[in-house]
Amino acid sequence: MRLSAFVPTLPVDLVTCLEECGIRTEADLLFSGSVLDIFRRLPPGSVSLYELTNYTALVAKMASATGICAVDLLSLAGVNQGNDDFLSGVSELDELLGGFGGSRVLEISGDKGSGKTVRCFSGIFYSNVNLEFYTDTCPPRNAATSCSPPRIWRSMD
Repeated sequence: MRLSAFVPTLPVDLVTCLEECGIRTEADLLFSGSVLDIFRRLPPGSVSLYELTNYTALVAKMASATGICAVDLLSLAGVNQGNDDFLSGVSELDELLGGFGGSRVLEISGDKGSGKTVRCFSGIFYSNVNLEFYTDTCPPRNAATSCSPPRIWRSMD
């Protein structure tokens, strides 16, 4: 959005000075450098550093979408759009999402080693009606360490 759209919130003379420095949009103001960098590019006396900091924060607030909690967003969309036949086994997660599946795509992300694969496979095992799959795939003595993803995939063929 052009900075001129923020007038009268931003003074017209400040918008003019910013535009002369090549800062024409809110994205230019927010992402072209720090407030101090932008301040140094402006003509002396056009605005104080304190005022520019406040105006930049105001533009960021006005240009940003209102934050919403995932729980609220899901309730607005209708929580139980999932597939109750495919549950994760974590009651809080299943209650929130209404299960996995349906016409949604869910992305599970996290740092390396944070448990993404384990969470996915445990959901598959939890939802799999044929629990013999788990016992047939992994030796009963050391099931936790012998169930590697490649071994599980081979057993599914």
